[in-house]
Amino acid sequence: MNSEGADKPSTADERPHEVLDWLALDIGGTLAKVACVEEKVPVDRVKEAGLSVSRDERSLKTSSGDSLAFFLFSSREGQLSSAMAFLKILVLEYYPLGTLPRPTIRATGGGAVKFASVIRKQLDADIVKVDEMDSLVSGLSLLLNTDGSLFQYNIKHKRRQVIDTSAMQGVEGRGFFPFLLCNIGSGVSILKVEGPGKYKRVSGTSVGGGTVLGLGSLMFDAESFEEIIELSRWGDARRADLSVGDLMGTQPGPEHGMWSDDTLASSMGKLFVTDCPKADAAEEDGPAGNFCAGFSGYRAGEARQSRPAREDLAQSLIQMVSYNIGYISYLV
Repeated sequence: MNSEGADKPSTADERPHEVLDWLALDIGGTLAKVACVEEKVPVDRVKEAGLSVSRDERSLKTSSGDSLAFFLFSSREGQLSSAMAFLKILVLEYYPLGTLPRPTIRATGGGAVKFASVIRKQLDADIVKVDEMDSLVSGLSLLLNTDGSLFQYNIKHKRRQVIDTSAMQGVEGRGFFPFLLCNIGSGVSILKVEGPGKYKRVSGTSVGGGTVLGLGSLMFDAESFEEIIELSRWGDARRADLSVGDLMGTQPGPEHGMWSDDTLASSMGKLFVTDCPKADAAEEDGPAGNFCAGFSGYRAGEARQSRPAREDLAQSLIQMVSYNIGYISYLV
């Protein structure tokens, strides 16, 4: 759903303009996302330019039968060049510089304001700023009526399961309302959606995708979100995280209360390892060994291990941020 006045270009240029209905941008603080009709992408020209383009494997069929393709680029300071090179090829293929009517592109996210002048200058195009929350709700309403687009995660079998939406579909997905929409970008916004176009922001957190990228870069030199996700697949967060068993000992008992031995107690708690009062106490049996093992993050009788690997840190980081977003969403 476009915000009021969304089809008015953001510049005083009086030349005739044409809003492109096959291209849209979402320029966030971390990533720039491009959605366009797949048939419009001049694949050969993109290859000739030697551009490294990250494309989502999935595509979406529109009501007109077109396929929407999705592309990702970094939007960090000074790194919008790849996105601009791709957009140049895409837009100038159909609208050479100086063409009338002048192309106008719908865009959302903070970058739609921040980079508007760059887009005007390099593409001789203009930007129509669309409200980010409006875009989220209207986009999800489209997905609610698209088969195979929704899934739930089966914790027991550790896999995604597609939700059969046929019984719930109505006019514009009315059968799904009300619901919570948790949008994870650089930060996180949680919206209560009560009907088509009817919503309000009810919560959010600054701990989101930007946190993952920032800490990933600082802790293990990660250069992209994709790298962090791939590393996490091969890691073991238990090498970085403290569990209830680490803190209370491995023998189950009433002192554990409702918590099992492997319940997460502290994300990355093992990264702070304090020397024992007695050098070899962590390897001793009895109270001294148990105290030191719990205090340092290692269990009694367990040899001190090397620092967690990059993969372990990546998995711990992903889980830490994901769990906290999940907790906040659940408690809203």
